[in-house]
Amino acid sequence: MSSKIATCSLFLIIAYMIVMSKVPQGEPNIITNQVCKEVLGQKCTIVYEKAPYPNAYVREGIPVIHLVGGIEKVFTPEELNAVMLHEIAHVALEHARRMDSVVKENGNKMSPVVQCSVARQFEYESDDFAVAMSARYKIPSKLDEAFINHVPSNQRDTLSCSHPTINQRIRRIRNMERIYQVPEEIR
Repeated sequence: MSSKIATCSLFLIIAYMIVMSKVPQGEPNIITNQVCKEVLGQKCTIVYEKAPYPNAYVREGIPVIHLVGGIEKVFTPEELNAVMLHEIAHVALEHARRMDSVVKENGNKMSPVVQCSVARQFEYESDDFAVAMSARYKIPSKLDEAFINHVPSNQRDTLSCSHPTINQRIRRIRNMERIYQVPEEIR
């Protein structure tokens, strides 16, 4: 049985490598790279993936930002920078490790409702981090605008398991901009 799993895992790794070798790779912008080096102690890598809709994510605490569905072509550079800072936060704040820890502390029997609540809190933390880094580096804090410009207004009050509603996040981001004293001209 384990040899079948190992063969399957090897196949998936090879398939992933073949697919990723055909997708253009790149470096994040200077500010994002500077934040990666200062906060994570290493450079971040950008991976571009094809998908039917724009999105961004990181996986399991690895400093590789996945930009999906042409997000880099649809978002303004300021919006994209804010999104990448949000994704760096997931790695810097060790969200994957912390979620694993919470699950283990609950004997691997954690309620899906609690898991969703923790995941939503992580999204707020990452939004807060993006705003804090924008304030620190005096760069535009445009995460709220990314949501306003790219999420239809009739979908902004939809709650998902892993993310708060967009309207909740926009209100919190704007509040954090005031707390971190982000100048009006770069909000």
